[in-house]
Amino acid sequence: MTGSGASFGQCGEWRLEREIGRGAYGIVYLASGRDERRTAIKVCRRDRLDAGRYQRELRGARLHMSVFASEGLVRMRELVEEEWGFYTVMDLADDEFDRAEVSAESYRPKTLSKVVEGEKALPLKECVKLGIALAKGLAARQSLEPAPHAV
Repeated sequence: MTGSGASFGQCGEWRLEREIGRGAYGIVYLASGRDERRTAIKVCRRDRLDAGRYQRELRGARLHMSVFASEGLVRMRELVEEEWGFYTVMDLADDEFDRAEVSAESYRPKTLSKVVEGEKALPLKECVKLGIALAKGLAARQSLEPAPHAV
């Protein structure tokens, strides 16, 4: 990964436009390719985690790459390992405001916490759909230690 700070830089062919999320082991950027197609890039730097945690996260990303292709879960298109760490190229999550056009300035990922935050209770059908997607994801990760922050 080249660049830092406000310039964000590049990951392979992908130009990192801006940060759109942060997790326990990495930062997610809105990115665009040569064809201007937008995607999400999750970056995990080796120097930010102890060796055991880094290896666990890399195993998890490899597993996600091979297993997760079901409804309700974001598809991972690429996993790229570099000397400094790894990054994953993923489809964008739905836009928080259901906009069809994704712009670098206005895109906000629709997350479970944002959906729940906006409503007192989710409709039963939505709860079942989310529960099934989460159960499938957890079943696929059963060979790894479950990470409480991932649930």
